[in-house]
Amino acid sequence: MPPACLWRLIMLKLKLHVIAIPLLILSSYDLYAQTWCPPMRVSPEWDTSLTYYAARYCGMTKDNSGTPWCAWCAEEFFPLQYNIYVSHYSDTAWSDPDTIYPFLGFTNCNLATDANGNVWVVAEEVGSAISACFYDGNSWSDLMSVPTPGSCCHYPVATGDSLGNLWVCWHSGGPGDGHHIWGNAYIQGQWGSPVLISYPGSHDESAYSMTTDKQGNVWVGWSGAFYRSIKLCASFNNGSTWSDTMVIAEYSTWTCGPALTVDTSGKVWAGWLNRGVSEWNVYANYYDGSIWSEPRLVSSDTSTPFPYVGDWPIAITSDDAGMVWLTWMNPDTNIYYSYWNDSTWSNPAPVDIHPAKDCRPKMTFDGERIWVTWIRWLVASGWDTLSVYASYTYGVGIEEKPVVQPPPSGLGLWQNYPNPFRDKIYIKFQILNSKLQTTIKIYNCAGQLVRSFNDLTRYQSSINQIFWDGRDEAGRKVSSGVYFIQLKTPDCEETKKVILLR
Repeated sequence: MPPACLWRLIMLKLKLHVIAIPLLILSSYDLYAQTWCPPMRVSPEWDTSLTYYAARYCGMTKDNSGTPWCAWCAEEFFPLQYNIYVSHYSDTAWSDPDTIYPFLGFTNCNLATDANGNVWVVAEEVGSAISACFYDGNSWSDLMSVPTPGSCCHYPVATGDSLGNLWVCWHSGGPGDGHHIWGNAYIQGQWGSPVLISYPGSHDESAYSMTTDKQGNVWVGWSGAFYRSIKLCASFNNGSTWSDTMVIAEYSTWTCGPALTVDTSGKVWAGWLNRGVSEWNVYANYYDGSIWSEPRLVSSDTSTPFPYVGDWPIAITSDDAGMVWLTWMNPDTNIYYSYWNDSTWSNPAPVDIHPAKDCRPKMTFDGERIWVTWIRWLVASGWDTLSVYASYTYGVGIEEKPVVQPPPSGLGLWQNYPNPFRDKIYIKFQILNSKLQTTIKIYNCAGQLVRSFNDLTRYQSSINQIFWDGRDEAGRKVSSGVYFIQLKTPDCEETKKVILLR
């Protein structure tokens, strides 16, 4: 059978649905709509009839075990105070939040994880100070003051490098006029001295995001108002010095970003928003080690009036299957997403549709799921109430799905173990009639068949077990990632997700 026909047959059997097919398909497989879980409230319920609560900013990261973390700055009164709260996802729900030093004055925050597994909170305090603390798995450290030049320090961003250090960047005044990008690092338990990154020639800049590439270089991306133009810029530190400023893109209208991430091949990706004369555009490009690629249009919207978006309206992350994910606040005030798969971006689609204003998304990949958190802004009891919500989706192409029809009790796949696995996973299943044709097939997250177990008629009508050694049909070891095990009989179909970690 020709490969194209075989691929269509696989898609049909997996019951995968395409919402949009680009006119020019350059990749070897199509792009599929993703199913996101119903939004989960991360910040606690609040009695808005008695007091005011507004989550102004949020940050997101994952720890070394893959657990997603979310932090946010909440403005509260009565009495008036600005607190930082931190929550993590456990099993099926977000934990009750920890309060991080309830001082008066925190105005925004960000999260990062270092190579030692410490989860860091960096925050701006009233008075233009940058503070940080970390969770080591047992407790939060004392609050530390990040050394800065001491004037107009705002909007800190952070990342951990491959050596266990934490890097922080922000925008601050001097020399000259306006704001410039500064950085500092926490190395072997000590903060260094602040370093000016973006001067000379810069003016009114704002740090947006940070990431660390495969070579251990620490990157920061920022936007700057150069008189009448807006430039999106980046620089990286190789462990000793910051590179010269790189211009990613330049516009004459409002632009916000760039959000940065690194894909499995080592490319550094940037995503940003640009508001044109009559359209709302999302762009992305990447740095291949020598130059930045030409910006590629991800989404363009002219259907609704432009809303007020404020800070951080776009976020980016990458998964272990080589895909890059973007989310952004759309003009209809819902959070939209798109993902890059080899050579094209999927059609933009909403994560969730809600009459409230959803804004300020953040993203992470926990090794299994792509997570998005955002601020939901609505009016309750006369107050403008802002709460933190989260949603996730699994990898592209296949979704874990339950039995198609309710089968007789006990029929189907049992829990596979161990999961995640490194060398071997045991597939436990039960069939009621050994004479029925029964197959077990393994697919990767792109929907491609990896391994088949077709000769299962020898198994009895009871609980059985086979194993998969992480190899394809040709006996080659497959790479780390998400895989899907499908059991199928004439009257039953079930799929379960497993994770291979080499």
